[in-house]
Amino acid sequence: YPNPVVDVIHLNNLTVGSRISISDISGRMVLNQQVGTTEEKIDMSALANGIYTLSILNETTHAVTKFIKK
Repeated sequence: YPNPVVDVIHLNNLTVGSRISISDISGRMVLNQQVGTTEEKIDMSALANGIYTLSILNETTHAVTKFIKK
């Protein structure tokens, strides 16, 4: 949350060791990082406005969602 994102996106209930990746609408990866805590705040202020895909991958689950950067 929030969606649309202005500067920071908050991710809750993560599994430590999961991998977060964010891609722009053309499929270019703009962020790829490993989760260090169960809650993450990711700074989105450097990204251009547009639609992005957020993927969270852990040992058992692969969740994908879209969000808007304003």
